[in-house]
Amino acid sequence: MSVYSKRTGNRKIAAAIAPLGFPVKVEVLEQDKTGAVDVSYHIHLNADAGANLAISKIIEGLTDGTLEANDPRHSVLDGMRGILNCMMLRDWREKGNPYHLVEKDQRFVYVPGSKEIPNISKEFVKTGDDFMAAALGVAGIPIVNFLDGKWVLPQSGLDKTLSPASDLIDAFRGKSIIEQRANDTVSWAYEAARIYDAITERVRVDTRLIAITRPGSKSVGAVVRNDITNKGMDKVGRFFGV
Repeated sequence: MSVYSKRTGNRKIAAAIAPLGFPVKVEVLEQDKTGAVDVSYHIHLNADAGANLAISKIIEGLTDGTLEANDPRHSVLDGMRGILNCMMLRDWREKGNPYHLVEKDQRFVYVPGSKEIPNISKEFVKTGDDFMAAALGVAGIPIVNFLDGKWVLPQSGLDKTLSPASDLIDAFRGKSIIEQRANDTVSWAYEAARIYDAITERVRVDTRLIAITRPGSKSVGAVVRNDITNKGMDKVGRFFGV
């Protein structure tokens, strides 16, 4: 079966869509003259025109805000919230700047500043998993502290219908988050945050493609890997006639 892909330059969007079952390929292209780097993310689809159209609409809706306006609890938006929460928590940990949760459309995201959290459980649980802490935040379980390398959370948070935090953590431990589905909001948020980290690492370590400008021209004449051999570059030179 032939495979199609949808390109986006937005890493968060690619990571949030991936848990729907669409693998993401990273492409890093560097211009040989300027050193400018362009990173693109190719979301791989099957040969299904409907899937292609659906992903295109999701990307469009994420970009112009219509997805949140029309379907604020969409699973892809839960993924985006998980990614953003994870970024905020890491800033908290690294710089010591506290964050607190705010609610919108029965979902929660971290914003800068400290704020007293009313009506939370007096029983607490710890996790060293940034993704889990961020995902639990999307579902309304706030971080209250960071001690000895672990996030401290109450057993119950701002959404009183949610299972205890320790139950959610135990349910996901060592298992596929999406397959486990102990809580959909937590599942999508966790998986998107995890994939975002994996994609970021791929950008860091993947072999770059180099766009070589054709001699005497401003247009790209060839694209090669940055680990191309001297023999390979000789072939590029012959291709250019130099």
